[in-house]
Amino acid sequence: MSRRQRVRFPAAVEVAGSAEPVAAIGPVIFTLTFGGIDRVVDLSGASCPRLVRPLAAALASIGGDDGAVRTYAPDFQQMTRHLRVFAQFCATHAGPGDDAGLADLTPALLEAFEAGLIVCYGETGSQVQAFMRTVIRLLRLAADAAPGVLTAVVQARLGYGTSTPLRRTRPLDAHPMPVLEAIQQAALADVRAIRDRIDAGEAAFITGAEVVPLLVTLICLTGLEPECAKSLRAGCLSSPSGGFATLAYDKKRARGRTARQMRIRTGGVPTPGGLIALVVRLTEPARQAAGTDALWVGSGSSGLRVFFDTGYELTARLRAWASHHRLHELTDHGGTGVRLDLRRIRKSVKSRLYLRSGGVLDDFATGNTKGVAASHYADIDA
Repeated sequence: MSRRQRVRFPAAVEVAGSAEPVAAIGPVIFTLTFGGIDRVVDLSGASCPRLVRPLAAALASIGGDDGAVRTYAPDFQQMTRHLRVFAQFCATHAGPGDDAGLADLTPALLEAFEAGLIVCYGETGSQVQAFMRTVIRLLRLAADAAPGVLTAVVQARLGYGTSTPLRRTRPLDAHPMPVLEAIQQAALADVRAIRDRIDAGEAAFITGAEVVPLLVTLICLTGLEPECAKSLRAGCLSSPSGGFATLAYDKKRARGRTARQMRIRTGGVPTPGGLIALVVRLTEPARQAAGTDALWVGSGSSGLRVFFDTGYELTARLRAWASHHRLHELTDHGGTGVRLDLRRIRKSVKSRLYLRSGGVLDDFATGNTKGVAASHYADIDA
């Protein structure tokens, strides 16, 4: 495999000295690259190694910079935990011993696993859906890799994730437009100061605190989902023409096609293309030194690091930045103070675009279906 995604599953060995040799499962270890950083996943100590091996192979096939799950923490870590818990459950309930495999799974076992989750997390808890999504997804992939191993009734059960009702959630409210404008102006002012400081030679790389206004500005200018903005690569801009360029990004939550594109304006810092070009330029020395193509890389407390990976406290830094600019003193809906949330900033940007488009869905539904755009972003006082 490529250097960025290595998977190692040692071959099974035979137990010496037994009258009838019994296949033993070797260590289940693989390495994936997230944000240019190698992560070793060791499932050797998990229960039911015969079951874990094909599920671990399925997990490895969708993780890493080249896979569908590109964020190590919390996404991939959470799926790994789900796999461990499911294996432990199977070791206890699949029959005697700790040697259950794919062929031993039954619909009743999956229903019992879900029932146990409901007892633990409650019928309306999102954890139940999260666990079952992971398990069903990995089982489907494992079944595709080994046709005929799962029984017909188990394959039928894999047709749906969970029997618990999905929680109905109300989409986040957008900020009042004056609040969004104040947030954007504060972020833009900081971006220009960061540019001027680095251009003046005061410091070599951007810092963890300085990433916040850069990210906020990018969301304000593009309307990108926070997760999409955080996972951008250095080569995300292409095809410049007539003052516009193509921005390539990855939308992990999208069903099917996760790779997305949008045309954005280019020019100076007030344009989204100009901002991204600035970030690419400011982070290039750190990126070369770290050997990564991640866009957001710079100076951390322990040296060079890729931001928005595990250990980066975005929420705390975002609130500290808002406090520095006294944004919490602004008045939100209902007369309350503003509490910054990148998702609400993004929704505010989309709602602003809706207002500017005069309510024409075709003009503002970029990145979403018309149904989602209408229900999530057009449901505002206009």
